[in-house]
Amino acid sequence: MNAVNVPPWQAIYDELGVTVPPLDDRPLGYFVEEHAAARPDAIALQYFDRAISYRELNEQANRLANGLLSLGVKRGDVVGIHLPNIPQYPIALVACAKLDCAGSGVSPLMAPNEIAHQVADAGISVLLSLDDLVDSALARMKEVPACLRHVIVASAADYTAGPAPREFKLAWGETHPYAGLTEKASAVYHQQAVDPEDTMMVQYTGGTTGRPKGAELSIRTLMYNPLQTAAYAAWDIGNEVVATAFPLFHAAGLAFAIASLRFGGRLLLIPNARDVEHFCRQMQRFPPTRLAAVPSLYQ
Repeated sequence: MNAVNVPPWQAIYDELGVTVPPLDDRPLGYFVEEHAAARPDAIALQYFDRAISYRELNEQANRLANGLLSLGVKRGDVVGIHLPNIPQYPIALVACAKLDCAGSGVSPLMAPNEIAHQVADAGISVLLSLDDLVDSALARMKEVPACLRHVIVASAADYTAGPAPREFKLAWGETHPYAGLTEKASAVYHQQAVDPEDTMMVQYTGGTTGRPKGAELSIRTLMYNPLQTAAYAAWDIGNEVVATAFPLFHAAGLAFAIASLRFGGRLLLIPNARDVEHFCRQMQRFPPTRLAAVPSLYQ
């Protein structure tokens, strides 16, 4: 390699014995399908007491992918994911990957005008939102972007024994209950062929120098990141338990979720990072092999 092309971190890699892994552009849906076939009963998602296997994750992602197709979503479209860390979030990540459409994490903490800005800026056509946020946020948007055609309303109880979700109506667009949309959709769908440079996620910055800006992250970028972590701390495929309270709409939470699913791990879903007692209880029940948090949470 010409010295001009040697990256500045290569000397540190050499010192630590880290070998840069080759590119692997296979999309997320490919790995979920692979795990569902090879280890169908292995747990992919742990949400309170609810364990979702790779077989079920794959089937639920297929149902959501078919549901999105019925709403007109196609390759290259953008689906907004306006949820806390509940099962529908990683299910949506896999569904979008299978369709080769982009996802965009929308923070549940944003005000109605901030949501409208991101929807318009990213060109979100379908928004997967939480029932508690429909009235408090979506119904209060003063200017609804023309690109937004459908809202899928999920409930934190969709995958638990909670009460049946209530119906919602918005004056400006069609709403669809998540459970109803997925239950009537086919559980069969296969990962579509992709270009590794296709956009996998449109993630938004914190807006410290103005309004938040959408960073288009390619399939190659996001699927190579787990391999980079494996270069210095190899993953034990099928035997990892991943714990993090980072929200999935945040780049760190997204990266850990993708890595866990890519390597067949059990991802602990922590919907409220401030509920430290619940987080600790889940880690006691399912001891993590990988843990990611900020210093304040460790303290």
